[in-house]
Amino acid sequence: MSVTAGDIKHYQAQTMAANFTTSNIGGAIKTAAQIQGSILSEVFFTMASATAGGGAKVQHASSHIKNTNATDSMTSGLAWLANALDDVASDGTASFVSSSADDDSTRKVRILGLDDAGTPTQEDLPLNGTSTVTSLTSWSAIHRVELRLVSGGALAAAVGDITVTRDADLGVIPAGYWSATSEVEFGLEATLGTSATTADAATAPSGISFSKPRNEAGGTALANSGLLAAGATQQVWWRWTLAEQARPSADIQVVLRWSGETA
Repeated sequence: MSVTAGDIKHYQAQTMAANFTTSNIGGAIKTAAQIQGSILSEVFFTMASATAGGGAKVQHASSHIKNTNATDSMTSGLAWLANALDDVASDGTASFVSSSADDDSTRKVRILGLDDAGTPTQEDLPLNGTSTVTSLTSWSAIHRVELRLVSGGALAAAVGDITVTRDADLGVIPAGYWSATSEVEFGLEATLGTSATTADAATAPSGISFSKPRNEAGGTALANSGLLAAGATQQVWWRWTLAEQARPSADIQVVLRWSGETA
């Protein structure tokens, strides 16, 4: 039987940090703890940013991708973060446009980052469907973008893909989700079936290269040349970098996606 999308599942690792004192982060796959959605708190614990001069805080975590098909392999496997934002290359305003007219003026993007003076800043900007809207703020960094209702401010899932632009496209809030972030990256163990650990959430795992590819074309190949055999697992490592004075949020989403081929 060929591998289907539902056969590839995402699980927590054995030890997920509750704080920076939790030891031996990572380890074997915890199949009783499937990651159901894409909320940051399924991978990380919420941490507060440092005050001015305190520098960025960095947290690490681990999870596993598993092929639960009983007999067949997935080949040419790739993984990427569909809601990742590229870093801003130069100061300037940010623009937003949806692929759906339903993302209209009843919805707003909340932009959180640093203005061109390096001051932590938040701006709420109503959308206009498939017409582009542009921020008043000139940004030196955009940490996160959240989609909310204008009335009441509740989080709202995007109807279409909402593209974020600063000179060039930085990324999207994908349809069905409510945020995009530049703060989260991932890296993959070089071999399948690992249960690696790191001393604590502040300690980077050994030998892992972190990145935030945001589409399939730039996706990171799974180990074993992308071949995830029946029952095989791929250990994933995560890094969340929270800038000093940045507002922490349990509402950040981590939209990990993968693709592959099957017989």
